[in-house]
Amino acid sequence: MTRWIRSCFFVLLALAAALAHAQAAWPTQAWQTASPESQGVDSGALQSLVSFGSFNQMDSLLVVRHGRIVLETHYAPFRDGNLHVINSATKSVLSTLVGMAIDKGLLPDARTPVLQLLPGRTAANTDARKQALTLQQLLDMTSGLEWDEPLSDAPPRSSIEMGRSRDWTQFVLDRPMAHEPGAVFNYNTGNSQLASAILSQATGMSAEQFAARELFAPLGITRWRWRQDPAGVSTGGFGLYLAPRDMAKFGLLALHHGEWDGRQLVPRAWMDKAFAASVPMNLMPALDFRYGNSWWAIPSRGATMAVGFHRQLVVLLPEHDVVVVVTGRRHYAFEQLLDNVLVGIRSAQPLPEDPAAQQALAARVRQAGVEPEARPIGTAPPGLEERVSGRKWKLSRNALGVQQFALNFGAEPGYEVVTFTAPGASTTRTSTYRFANGGRFVSSDGVFGPAVARAEWLPDGRLAVHTRFIEEGETSTYVVRFDGDKVDIDFTYSTGMQLRFTGEAVD
Repeated sequence: MTRWIRSCFFVLLALAAALAHAQAAWPTQAWQTASPESQGVDSGALQSLVSFGSFNQMDSLLVVRHGRIVLETHYAPFRDGNLHVINSATKSVLSTLVGMAIDKGLLPDARTPVLQLLPGRTAANTDARKQALTLQQLLDMTSGLEWDEPLSDAPPRSSIEMGRSRDWTQFVLDRPMAHEPGAVFNYNTGNSQLASAILSQATGMSAEQFAARELFAPLGITRWRWRQDPAGVSTGGFGLYLAPRDMAKFGLLALHHGEWDGRQLVPRAWMDKAFAASVPMNLMPALDFRYGNSWWAIPSRGATMAVGFHRQLVVLLPEHDVVVVVTGRRHYAFEQLLDNVLVGIRSAQPLPEDPAAQQALAARVRQAGVEPEARPIGTAPPGLEERVSGRKWKLSRNALGVQQFALNFGAEPGYEVVTFTAPGASTTRTSTYRFANGGRFVSSDGVFGPAVARAEWLPDGRLAVHTRFIEEGETSTYVVRFDGDKVDIDFTYSTGMQLRFTGEAVD
């Protein structure tokens, strides 16, 4: 009898564990964490995934299985609590908001022509094709509008021109038609800007305000930033900043087809359009990328993704009940990331715990959070630091809008730049950053958010100042050559911008 009772006891324990494992863990207030093995994931494989992130300049990496975090990594100097720009993954958030507005009756069907949704606006180059253009085609990147924004590191010419215009909505509306609406995929951030303007017109508030009330609040998201265009319209195709854990909340909502803790926040049919993305993107035939409702999909890998420049990602793997969130600073092959994730998903049920592998994984995560110390590659020419410290140089006119540059090699080394507040503006702002003169990066809070910087002397006597803007996921470098009262500066930015300008001492 005792043996029978003991057997029943262990059966009940197993059933309770299985039930707890199957229950959704809604992280509205706080995320639950779990060992990888308890969620059917191999800790050893996750070690390789963390290393993949280190090699590929990730800022953060987070894996959710069955609604619980099984891996969370912050790559120094990015820290827990930092927001991160999600770049074009903003498009997926904007599309979600449009679906919610339609469901609430604030917007008509997505097949409604765009020109009807922006009353009071007139558009140049209007023909039958532009009159037929619909909101859905904006979200599917099949608007047919003429637009130059390659999905590569090449400059997004049309987006740059939009950014320089005073009325972004009008700039996009006035573009000539290059194709019949719905006929050709052509990536176009202007499409998303039009969709944001349409959402604002319909709701009487910005996309950010609508999101705060209808999306972020139910998900428990309390911290974010969202850029605006000159007219106060939330940037529809980029410019949203979220913490990685909140990116994962958005991913979990999408993974559950718009349901959150028993409440259907987003129409299921709207989210289904993302999972059934059907517009060929014609990027890599071997992977057959698809697009739909501002989401990317790789059907052969079972992946649906919100994608931003330099791999800001919210990856959904519905077959495995997995959400992967990545922020970072460079491109790499999507399939490499997916392969590193999928190899670790071993079972839908718990695996035996592996304490040794879990400890090794924890050590790898801790190591990722430590900034390696840079090795000096040169030394300052004799007396140069003393001669240039505290001096200010007025710079030649440049596309960056930098007016003045100064260095300090005193007790708190750093540099200062004075820039115009915006292209064409007459007002300026001053940004000051501390740097380590060699060694590890030093932290500062600048006008562009938290940053770290370090300086190093090059073998040829030039000074290189490297600055990483933590929440932007970008890096700038000034390489300065000193020649008496003059300087020559080569500037590079990790988006591909390269500039050269000169300067003369003003003190």
